[in-house]
Amino acid sequence: MEVHERTDSHQTAAHPDWVAAAVAEAETVVLVAEQSDDWPTAQNVPDELDELDELEALVRSTRRILIVELERHPRWQELLTLLRKWLPETGELDLVSLESPPSSQLVRALLEGSYQIRREDIVSVTPEDAAGAPENAPSEGSTTERAKVGSRVRSRVRSKVRSRVKARPDAYYVTSYQPGDEHGIIELFHRCFHPDRTLDHWRWKYELAPRGQRRISLARAANGEIVANYGAYPMALYDHRSGETVEVHQVGDIMSAPEVRGVGRGPTSLFARTARHFYAASCEGQVAFNFGVHTDNSRKFSVRFVRAHDVEPVAYRHGPLPGEVPGRTARDLLARYRIDRVSSPPSDLDELWLRAKADYRLLIRRDLRYLSWRYFSRPDREYAFYTLRSWGRLVGWLAVTVDGSKLLWGDGLVLPRHALALERVLARAGRELGASELVAWLPDRLDFMTALSARLGLSRAPEPNDLHLTVVPFEWQDAHERVSNDLFYMWGDTDLF
Repeated sequence: MEVHERTDSHQTAAHPDWVAAAVAEAETVVLVAEQSDDWPTAQNVPDELDELDELEALVRSTRRILIVELERHPRWQELLTLLRKWLPETGELDLVSLESPPSSQLVRALLEGSYQIRREDIVSVTPEDAAGAPENAPSEGSTTERAKVGSRVRSRVRSKVRSRVKARPDAYYVTSYQPGDEHGIIELFHRCFHPDRTLDHWRWKYELAPRGQRRISLARAANGEIVANYGAYPMALYDHRSGETVEVHQVGDIMSAPEVRGVGRGPTSLFARTARHFYAASCEGQVAFNFGVHTDNSRKFSVRFVRAHDVEPVAYRHGPLPGEVPGRTARDLLARYRIDRVSSPPSDLDELWLRAKADYRLLIRRDLRYLSWRYFSRPDREYAFYTLRSWGRLVGWLAVTVDGSKLLWGDGLVLPRHALALERVLARAGRELGASELVAWLPDRLDFMTALSARLGLSRAPEPNDLHLTVVPFEWQDAHERVSNDLFYMWGDTDLF
């Protein structure tokens, strides 16, 4: 039997019979949340919670409560609330499950109920362990009640224990977004970053996005003040293997107030707790994976404590913009290209998406609905959107903006046989917008885009802020490998463009 210590470092520790050890410690009370003959010497929690004076007195006088199968109690969430009220501030809950890992509902209930999750252990039970479980449980005549319970726990842990969660009371709690929270979120953003974030931008990002739903978790002080934020917006990802679309999260606004950054350490920090709540509330069983970009310190913390995987430094490229592209080739003449800058989304963007998607192994769905939101409705930034047509039919597009003399190429889609023609589109954009240098994120995933990058003379360089692409797997446990090998991403797939 192995204990996998879920302190988000994914370490494996030797099994120390921790349940038995917990029972053997002084001031430990064992409760069983369902009636069971397997635990005759432990105290059963009644289904009805109206008359619990004896249990309250017991909890108030002890340091640790070991509860077996909490989630099987018909009113387990109410029981957690009562225990939080009764348990001393230095007390601790030890929640053991014999059947399954802790559910997302349990994690949410603990964090929302002002508990700090200090440790999660996942136990793998081998057939040999199960076969070797002792059957001689102690009799009623054994030395002490505690010894009998400890021996019986020891017997069961060797055969069936699957998980353990340790939690203790805390002054902070974590919730999902509630209407009106956006005002506190904006105020926190201004304190952590810069003061130009507006409510219009927040609503565009979290309410108007095509797959919106305001997926945000918030840590709060006892007075309700928002002190940490973990937010993401869902996106549709095309998967060439299945030919279907799955949902992923682009993680964007993650922050904690300066004065609480010393609360907890590592997995017990408020930032990590807020991330854990977000995973339980918005990710587990719902999305394939989360992705985002991190600076060095944020990346190291996320990899070590919040289950992130470092994919790679973002594929930052830069070089001089093409000037006057040489005269048209015979292929150009045959293609009859036309380049337009448009101020509204073309109606045939969906048609191009359907024609082009099979040439991209993994790609955020770039259809009319998404592009209309992303590049034509953002309230605080204007993008230049160019289309490329061949014989009147849309064969490619790109979205750019400028920063001084730099043309920032944030997004695009093109049919492979027309990829090199994007050189002409970029040259025109540079002339019209007064830029002389091109910057883009272009990973080496697709031969036709790599050929375009070479044609443009772009050089790979470290991203100025040392940004790395990271993923957190959920339904796709192999997300790190799939993203590393197949995902073609650009700057506009993140909220940084």
